[in-house]
Amino acid sequence: MQPHHIAIYEEQSYLTASLEREYLQAADLNFRWFPYLDDFFQHLENNACEIAILDCPQFSQEQLPRIAVLSKRICLIVIAPTEDFEFECLLRELGVTSVLPQGINFQDFLHVFQRLTKKSTLSV
Repeated sequence: MQPHHIAIYEEQSYLTASLEREYLQAADLNFRWFPYLDDFFQHLENNACEIAILDCPQFSQEQLPRIAVLSKRICLIVIAPTEDFEFECLLRELGVTSVLPQGINFQDFLHVFQRLTKKSTLSV
């Protein structure tokens, strides 16, 4: 079975490490952490990936076109700061699968992640 690739952008690798621990026995899942936003976008533009998680501490207008293109190809989960949560409607219109508030606890995030992976081609 070919591994499923999940790309994660976050400044610190807390979420990535938590997901790796949660799915330690799942040999078909490959989590890849990106500490730099440009590297994350470049990787997604050039590589196959089923799910991407964007934990962005701050949004800018320049990111929106890239998010729009990517959200048409993959399941994109965005974790947005509460002060930028006015972007939620716009992100959903662009095709983002799920928009979550920054600071969401891991169990709540995991519930959303598991629901989305059941809908996608992943068999988690």
